[in-house]
Amino acid sequence: MSARRIFWFAALYGLSLLAFTALVYFIRAIAR
Repeated sequence: MSARRIFWFAALYGLSLLAFTALVYFIRAIAR
């Protein structure tokens, strides 16, 4: 595996994790 592919997988994983956390925080803020 090339380093660029590993970097892209890590970037996509971090971005999806951040989006998931923001979504959960947004839903919890609405459904108080």
